[in-house]
Amino acid sequence: MGSKRCASWEKYVGKIFFDPGTSDVDNFFEPGEFVVDSVAADNNFVCNRVGVPDSGELFDIGYVIRRIRIYDEE
Repeated sequence: MGSKRCASWEKYVGKIFFDPGTSDVDNFFEPGEFVVDSVAADNNFVCNRVGVPDSGELFDIGYVIRRIRIYDEE
């Protein structure tokens, strides 16, 4: 992971996005808004549910960036 890449990812910290969740019984994940808290190892962001500090869900960086762009367009 190059330092240029990490620096560009830092600009997403504080951004909000919506995750539609999943209704899969084995891997149910409730939909909701998330805020990017920090950059983690292995191409992930640590994100918290809006209004729930320290909920600490890991999301793939590419996925979050796409979700932020969609959220910003709405």
